[in-house]
Amino acid sequence: IGSKEPFDEIMKQFSDQELKELLNLIIGSENNEFPDYNREKILNRLNEARENRVLFKNIKY
Repeated sequence: IGSKEPFDEIMKQFSDQELKELLNLIIGSENNEFPDYNREKILNRLNEARENRVLFKNIKY
């Protein structure tokens, strides 16, 4: 859904901790630090959020 390459390039610029903070911001949870999440799992969750945004953005009401 959409072009993933720009997303990947932007995500490469963030540290693992910054990615965790971004995921916390999107999910809306300040207490969940995702201790068992590695970088790949965090990126997968962030990509899911990106894809969902694209899907909902394209829905016509």
